Amino acid sequence: MNLGIQISDALSYLHHKKEEPIILVNLHPSHIIIDQNDNIKLINFKFSKLLFDNTSFSSKIDGYISPEEYSGILENDSRSDIYSLGVILHQLLTGRDPSVCPFKLHPVRKFNQIVANKTETVIYRATQYKPAGRYQEITQLKEDLSICLKTAEDKAKSGQSISKLLKEQPARYNIFKKIILVLGGIVLLLIIIFIASMFIRDKHRSVNKLFNFKAEGINHYNSGEYSEAIDCFTKWILKHPDDAEVIIYKENSYLNLNEISCVNIAFTDSLSGEYDTIGKKMLQGIALAQNVINSEKKIPGYSLNITLKDNKGDKFLAVEQANEIIYNSSILGVIGPVEDNTSITTEPLYNLANLPQIIPFSNIINKRSYNISNSNSLHAQILAKYSVVDRGCKKITIIYTDTKPYIKEMIEVYTNRSISLGGEIVENIIFNPGNSMSREIISRLNNVKSDLIFISGDIKHILLICSELEKEHNETQVLIYSHETLLGLLDSNEKKLEGILFTTTFNPKTNDIATQKFVKMFKDKFNGSTPGPLAALSYDATLIMAKAISEGGINREKVDNYLSSLGQTAPAFIGVTGVTAFDRNKNVQKDMLLITVKNGNLQPIGIITL
Repeated sequence: MNLGIQISDALSYLHHKKEEPIILVNLHPSHIIIDQNDNIKLINFKFSKLLFDNTSFSSKIDGYISPEEYSGILENDSRSDIYSLGVILHQLLTGRDPSVCPFKLHPVRKFNQIVANKTETVIYRATQYKPAGRYQEITQLKEDLSICLKTAEDKAKSGQSISKLLKEQPARYNIFKKIILVLGGIVLLLIIIFIASMFIRDKHRSVNKLFNFKAEGINHYNSGEYSEAIDCFTKWILKHPDDAEVIIYKENSYLNLNEISCVNIAFTDSLSGEYDTIGKKMLQGIALAQNVINSEKKIPGYSLNITLKDNKGDKFLAVEQANEIIYNSSILGVIGPVEDNTSITTEPLYNLANLPQIIPFSNIINKRSYNISNSNSLHAQILAKYSVVDRGCKKITIIYTDTKPYIKEMIEVYTNRSISLGGEIVENIIFNPGNSMSREIISRLNNVKSDLIFISGDIKHILLICSELEKEHNETQVLIYSHETLLGLLDSNEKKLEGILFTTTFNPKTNDIATQKFVKMFKDKFNGSTPGPLAALSYDATLIMAKAISEGGINREKVDNYLSSLGQTAPAFIGVTGVTAFDRNKNVQKDMLLITVKNGNLQPIGIITL
């Protein structure tokens, strides 16, 4: 505690310098020197910075750096140093290396029972993942550490006083000792009786329950729930070794569950909360693929198990769950997340850990994961070629919402490609929602003649623009790009897009045998509903991961090697969303389906390609 108090004093001085307050950013044990009088000195200010300078210097996870400094998703301040000091104190009291599992510290008393509850609480608060949960000032931490130190010293003095009193009164001490021994014996006897009764009751329950494991296993198997079936039969076999050859007959084939083991992958996305629509649609495709993989034995000798992680659209929770996935060595790969906020913060972690990651659809610029749908850049090139060459539109007006980096990137690529093919951008309008802005757009459109209006942005903003265009420019062809339309997240907005062109990645009405099989299985499993692009992409992603495990091998490196060779030295994967073959940047090049809305219904027009 004394060490923590001295470091707090030093940090308080740095944080509250009148002219240039300083935070250390990456406080580390190697930056602390203790002299012969047990006084501490802080050294190595290489990565320190002014308190109000938001530059990030983090280059690695060493366990001591704060989560916000590593990820760069929040401005770091003096609370970053508070986190680092808390980690150092945690290591001193537990002996646990924080770099083994960064940002995930267990309670101190789990490893050191001598530590007081108050001290454990202080360190727990100092090392909260979110800065708002920590001490807001280093002086607050120092005050609580001082209280902990004083309490410990008082207890030590009290212990010495009691010992002295007992030595002075040996007769009273002996009586006290005998009373303690008798009471202890009674308590021990009661504990033994209680444990024995619980054991007898649990044994009785387990005997009754064992009779159900075999029946439960059969029910799970018949329902296509093979992981649950294997779990039930394993429990049965452990207690009934003479019945180890558990054979189930189904659809003219035999499955020896005793020969099957599980391989694990993870799926992570928002499955609840504000952003759960995408995650739930993906989960449908993944669940269906799992049934196909296990029923058709696509990983010979193994059953595929999928670990679900609901990040609720919270980037902090997503990072915490990513670390759990990474340090679970049984997980060979991960699918998702798609949502921009959580994908940006977790993708570097999976890449750093060399854990293969497939994202059905990604808006990330300079991504590192395997993406089984076209990149935004490629998609923009395809749309530009369709606009100028296939459609013959020479004069193009562009309207877009500058709300996300990928939209701006796509507009730049679309513009440059259109011009290179002989097109002309006659007007380029940035749309910000609002009545005055809507009138300004219409005014600018009235001053130019366009063969085609290209719109990109969020679907809610696109609908606002389209409602204005319908009033005065309903004869001009409109082509839109939005990741919501690409993923089939139109819901009830289709009627508002009458006659407008857009692209998607999956057509459930195609005559392709594999697609129709997928559609039928989907309808059978999900009450007759028709699968959309998100479910189809996630279905293919799961099958690709299973193929990589089956052909590559049962470890992360082999799975990653196979994925990187897909379409190169290994055959391309042909799925319900087209042909998947990865280039050196882990991207694919797929044809796109052009769709329009006619009488409120989606109607495919044809395939467009680069």
